[in-house]
Amino acid sequence: MPNYITNVLELDCSDKRFLDVANFVKGDGELGEFDFNTLVKMPEELDVECGSRGSDAHRKYISFLNNLKEGMTAEEVEELEKSYKAQLREEKDWELGKQYYENQRKYGSTTWYDWCVRNWGTKWNACDSDYDPLCHTFTFQTALEGVPNLVKLLSEKFPDVTIDYSFADEDIGYNVGVIRFQNGDDTSSEFPEGGSKRAYELAAEIMGVDLKERGYELTKDGTSYMYVME
Repeated sequence: MPNYITNVLELDCSDKRFLDVANFVKGDGELGEFDFNTLVKMPEELDVECGSRGSDAHRKYISFLNNLKEGMTAEEVEELEKSYKAQLREEKDWELGKQYYENQRKYGSTTWYDWCVRNWGTKWNACDSDYDPLCHTFTFQTALEGVPNLVKLLSEKFPDVTIDYSFADEDIGYNVGVIRFQNGDDTSSEFPEGGSKRAYELAAEIMGVDLKERGYELTKDGTSYMYVME
């Protein structure tokens, strides 16, 4: 399982403007949900099986295309196709390989996985989303990485709203940071060195946890924290 990242967006705006943002980011979902498709929509064709079967069929399909020669008869093309299909675990994988090929040609990615990592910065949509209309905050989880580029796009769509974006890895004390966005610009940011005292304390603040309760104690030199086994 991947590490999960806690993401928090705190918006400086009126209550009405916050609800405007909330209604935008929910997409077709419920208020409080955060759908990355509202910022960069994933093409439906990419929602296909991602795995070795598709990759193998994709390679076979490319090889088939490369071996097509000018002047071949329809029967010869059919026989060539049959020979490649016979190399697959299941003949139906041929259509998956063709879909991979078309996706790569049209979108630069064969499946949702590559596209999401490239366009969203994480391999899945937001999960465990929530919002607080009183505090003007959104929270959600992502896999492996935060999504600063998506927050930047959100800031561009709502230029009058200041967004304080923070993220923290469940590997507490590492992969943590805060960025302030205004009209798509990064006006201030902080990315403390992994393992530093500041990184641990910032991560704990973002995740809403107590380091001591989690079993961490300040090191003797006061520059970091260490996990103490009980």
